[in-house]
Amino acid sequence: MKASDLIARTVPQFVTKAHNLDQIGWCDGYLLVRFRGRSTLYIFGPNIPECEYDKIMANPFPDRIFTTNIKNKYRCHKATN
Repeated sequence: MKASDLIARTVPQFVTKAHNLDQIGWCDGYLLVRFRGRSTLYIFGPNIPECEYDKIMANPFPDRIFTTNIKNKYRCHKATN
């Protein structure tokens, strides 16, 4: 899947409880992440289960869940705006 198609199909949600994460979205096994203070969008995946997105959004410590379950375990691509 092309990054432009993925970005067009996904609406990232704000992560209110996080210190480092600003917005996060999930679509077809890919996780789109924007960090606080940056305009760059990062695409993690493929094959990330939707339950990982749900865990990050529901947890009171979403930065920890992201670092433990996603970062350095899935490929990361930097999408330009």
